[in-house]
Amino acid sequence: MVKRRKFRELPGFDSGVSRETVGHFKFDKFETGEDTNVHVAFFRLVIILVVMVFLTRLFVLTVVLGKKNRTLAETNRIRLVNMEAERGKILSRDLQVLAQTKNKYVLKKGVDETEISESVARELEDKNLAGENFEGELGQIVVKTERQYALGEVASHAVGYVGPVSSQDLADNANLVPSDSVGRLGIEAAYQNFLRGENGKRLVEVDALGKKISVLGKTDPKAGQDIILTVDAPLQKVSFDALKGQAEKVGSKKGAVIVTNQNTGEILALVSL
Repeated sequence: MVKRRKFRELPGFDSGVSRETVGHFKFDKFETGEDTNVHVAFFRLVIILVVMVFLTRLFVLTVVLGKKNRTLAETNRIRLVNMEAERGKILSRDLQVLAQTKNKYVLKKGVDETEISESVARELEDKNLAGENFEGELGQIVVKTERQYALGEVASHAVGYVGPVSSQDLADNANLVPSDSVGRLGIEAAYQNFLRGENGKRLVEVDALGKKISVLGKTDPKAGQDIILTVDAPLQKVSFDALKGQAEKVGSKKGAVIVTNQNTGEILALVSL
């Protein structure tokens, strides 16, 4: 049996407090109806503010920045990859290759690099395990272009060499890209545009992880043109060895030899130390 008693209000005590007697025990009961309404109203206000913040952010992303975000998403999904053209060969009058370009395929995973063949590189890319344009489960394929010179220093002064493009090269020639190589000396420099060729492009579709999904289109690169010199490779080597040997005898590190055909004016050998 519960007896409810209303006590006289005392100074300093809330009038909303009453006491209930249950058996021999007494309990205080607080009448907090007004406080509860205040708390409920406060929480409702907080929820409304949070919803308004989310709706405002959603409006900004979809309406205000919608076009920009769609453009960024499309850019991230489709990549334009440059395909470097193979540089033309330089040959001697007897068709011996003096300079040619070779591609070296490297599988890179972190700091580890493993040289692989072209066929293995293509197989890994077809299986989406690794590729030139994305890093797969086994890593990423890096294609390194090397210019090889059969006679080395024997014909270096005549043939020349190539090097990476500089900022000045890019400013002077709009057709160059940062991955290109340019001639720096000799035939390589004098016939740069003739040897360089024309780069290709490949449009690649990738997923959210950057893995290639498909090739949407491509323009194959056009290889540079070959050049046949009047230089005779065996005579070039004989001339180099002879000049170097004679220079060592007299204690000099400088000298030059030019061998020409007196009937045609063709240069058959050109050596400079």
